[in-house]
Amino acid sequence: MAEIILESRRFGRLEVGEDALITVEDILGFENLRRYILVEHDGESPFHWLISVDEPDVGFVVVEAGKIFAGYELDLGPAEAEALELRDDDRPAVLVILSVSSGGQVTANLKAPLVVNPRTRRGKQVVQQERDYPLRYPLGGPREEG
Repeated sequence: MAEIILESRRFGRLEVGEDALITVEDILGFENLRRYILVEHDGESPFHWLISVDEPDVGFVVVEAGKIFAGYELDLGPAEAEALELRDDDRPAVLVILSVSSGGQVTANLKAPLVVNPRTRRGKQVVQQERDYPLRYPLGGPREEG
């Protein structure tokens, strides 16, 4: 198995197996980056880093949607399921991207989760058109004044 070695100012030197590679279609604003790895934040945390293999200084903090929003339901159309190569018995991972405002407020993008098929290692950001999920669901931390 081939190794992927990444050098990053933020993450240092990372070595992972090629089987850890996730191919992602169209993360909004980062459409030119398609190859990622998922790295644990630490062993006790539910958070992970999704790090670009093509630009290792680009990374997103992600967490499984169900761990921060009980009852989160994914609407996945036939085109998305086909793009992810999902079979009936596949259970996709549903990850939400976290952001931190200048005031320190942490929010989760529940409107456009990243859906990953663990079997094929294919991912796609899927905008939830039929659900009224927020783009910035507050998780905690300081709130901005005003």
